[in-house]
Amino acid sequence: MGLEANDLSMKIGARTLFQSVSLQCTKGSSLAIVGESGAGKTTLLNMLALILPTSTGTILFDGVQAQSWNERRIRNFWKTKVSFILQDAGLDDSETVAYNITLKHGLRRSHKDEEAHAAAQQVGLVERLKSQIVELSGGEQRRVAIARAIYKQADYLFADEPTASLDDSNRQLVQDLLVEQAAKGATVIIATHDLALAAACDQTFTLRKI
Repeated sequence: MGLEANDLSMKIGARTLFQSVSLQCTKGSSLAIVGESGAGKTTLLNMLALILPTSTGTILFDGVQAQSWNERRIRNFWKTKVSFILQDAGLDDSETVAYNITLKHGLRRSHKDEEAHAAAQQVGLVERLKSQIVELSGGEQRRVAIARAIYKQADYLFADEPTASLDDSNRQLVQDLLVEQAAKGATVIIATHDLALAAACDQTFTLRKI
């Protein structure tokens, strides 16, 4: 079924950032949240991913209302169902590429580790599995974050400005990988200023400044 949000609003102090936001992204499709700076794209993305609470409205995953879930249920949902690509990639700089993809130490000959190699191969980093994150460029780090999502095979993939500050080749690769995850069955929701990335998604939602 995917994700459905109805009548969401966000107030920060006395300021209403946005209100009456409703959108839907079905399983196996992609949605780009676009809008000018300050409209609240990242805030909305974080609400949809259950990182931030809603001021009003409902969020449903596969038809189940989720905004009232307790912390334990949200953590379990994140652990089993969700990947989130942060603007800064959200990696552990003190660890290797392999660890950041799998979140475990030591690659061994197993089915899961074959999947880790396959994920790294898809983003062009299979030769860098033992490299430290600090040795990688910004574009490579963004690709590691996507490899982690590929490895996890998450049902829901949220991405915050995933192509920001990337050169053309890395931007295109990241775009293609995100679209591919939707084609493989994930629900992909992206907050972006990148109009080319938005155009590659199945639908766009424009968040307007109040």
